[in-house]
Amino acid sequence: VDVEEVAGKLSCLVDGRGNASAGATPIPKSKRTNIGDNLTPAILTKKEICRVCRQVAQSPYPSSLQSVMESSGLVDEGWEYWDMATHIRADDTDNINSNGKNNGNVRQKALDHLPDEIAVLFNNPLSDDLITILCLNFLPDDALAELAESSEDQGLVLGHEVLDDYFLGKLVLHSILIVVSEKLEAYKVSFEEFQAVFK
Repeated sequence: VDVEEVAGKLSCLVDGRGNASAGATPIPKSKRTNIGDNLTPAILTKKEICRVCRQVAQSPYPSSLQSVMESSGLVDEGWEYWDMATHIRADDTDNINSNGKNNGNVRQKALDHLPDEIAVLFNNPLSDDLITILCLNFLPDDALAELAESSEDQGLVLGHEVLDDYFLGKLVLHSILIVVSEKLEAYKVSFEEFQAVFK
């Protein structure tokens, strides 16, 4: 999974070509610089992003990444991975109060401060808010607590630099591809239904 590939597919989503096919060709970065101003951003919801992240966390994908890291020597070089089953998911409800907010969970508190809808802009498809929501679903508790403590005053926001981490970056990009594929498929169905009405 490549950052440029994911950014291209997100731009494809904004471009609206998902109406034709869920397998539309990503738009090269060189062609994404001038036409974005006239396009309506696509919207991804925090709920659907978190749902996909949970599916990825519970799938064989993290284990396969761990195997690759061990067999390729990445672990020996200092790269780390963690068990997806050992930390609380973003759907944890143990500490949810009557207002729907989480009293104790650092992960959920950080998610609560992020928008419920993420606008995917053509010229900036991988926004910090999108990356942060994805990371919050995958980071282990100790790393998350450390990040939250250091960013307590301004809120937890993570940027493109986290994608340099092999394990976390792959989880994030893989999840984005799934979210985009599902959204494109939904657009395709909606477009076919729209066409059927006017036949």
